[in-house]
Amino acid sequence: MQRKFAATTVLIGIIAIAGSLEAKRAVAHEPDTSMHRVSFSVERSRQVENDWVRAVVGITDEDPDSALVAERVNKVMDWALGEAKKQKLVRVKSGAYRTYPISEGGRIRRWQASQEIVIEGSDVVPVGELVAKLQARLQLRSLTFSVTPERRRQVEDDLSAEALAACRNRAELVRTSLEASSYEIVSISIGGSGSGPQRRFQEARMMMAKSSAKRAVPALEAGTTLIQVNANGTVEFD
Repeated sequence: MQRKFAATTVLIGIIAIAGSLEAKRAVAHEPDTSMHRVSFSVERSRQVENDWVRAVVGITDEDPDSALVAERVNKVMDWALGEAKKQKLVRVKSGAYRTYPISEGGRIRRWQASQEIVIEGSDVVPVGELVAKLQARLQLRSLTFSVTPERRRQVEDDLSAEALAACRNRAELVRTSLEASSYEIVSISIGGSGSGPQRRFQEARMMMAKSSAKRAVPALEAGTTLIQVNANGTVEFD
């Protein structure tokens, strides 16, 4: 019985060793494709004219009576919204509204209220005209220029096509340099990036301040935004 058990144990050991050797042979004969893979990246970019302007104007007031300060702010905002509705070429919406106490010596001494109006449009002229008019009773908080989402998507699609074509050209260049017979794209990824909205607050505020007496429309320059598309690819050569 013991001889039979020992023989079985030896047989199992031989089978295990044989399986291990066979696995090593399979790994040894498996082609190492990593030596034939090349990764690279290409970038395509374009300066695009900004086609959207966004201005934020607001008012901040204080008073010991919270009801009175809220009433004054609401009255000014009602006037501003009424003036904004006369300009048909812009989008206008209410912005942030805040009321909070100001304490001194551990006691609430007065209340401060602040409210904003957001003005947007694709034409800087009517936006500038409205901002200049509203500055009679409100202050300019910010002014930014940007590319509309629709325009950005269109440019990114064009740049993606250019980046993919550049990837193919790069792969063919590498194939020729390596004297390979052919190549196959293993993976490829595309990502976009670009500068954010361009702020023109300080410049615009100074220009508007100089022209406030005559209510002249400030000269605003929309500028451009850099839009980029990056393509990263891995190619396997034969």
